[in-house]
Amino acid sequence: MDAFRQTLSSSSLEKAIQQFGTLKTDKGHIFNEGEMNALDYELMAEGKMKQAVVVFNLNVEAYPNSFNVYDSRGEAYMKNGDKAAAIKDYKKSIELNPRNIGSIEKLKELGEKVEAPKDVVVPAAILETYLGQYELMPNFILTVTKEGDKMITQATDQGKIENFAESETKFYPKVMEAQIEFVKDEAGKV
Repeated sequence: MDAFRQTLSSSSLEKAIQQFGTLKTDKGHIFNEGEMNALDYELMAEGKMKQAVVVFNLNVEAYPNSFNVYDSRGEAYMKNGDKAAAIKDYKKSIELNPRNIGSIEKLKELGEKVEAPKDVVVPAAILETYLGQYELMPNFILTVTKEGDKMITQATDQGKIENFAESETKFYPKVMEAQIEFVKDEAGKV
């Protein structure tokens, strides 16, 4: 990533694009979506909008199924004054993740009519089956509790978060980009 960043700052965009193509096929260089997005936001903060859009394009090309890369590129287009391209990317982001509240809000800001998906009401008896502790990785446990009719999750050393139902098995918090899906084994255990 450092070599690519250096080329972006010292050479032409064409050379940077060419280098990206070479580096992404080299197993010694790993470009991940988050690092690319961070670089994009650095470029935007520096006022280098043309470069930012080019890097966002590369990130979309590398991760075409990520709602986040379209959301981020939409922001760059919006700041660059390209309303049509911003709308297109925000809509693609919502297509990939209908619960992406950020893109929904940006589309409203751009004058588009968009409705957030409605939350599902999950019967209390089903919610009860999800309560417990789930070890997501060593020393990182997600505790699922219920407060009234609300599902609450709390990860190790973190605060409590309310989750909203997308279906009887899929939930999401509105405060971050995450999803939880409860799956039962053959014996019916969650």
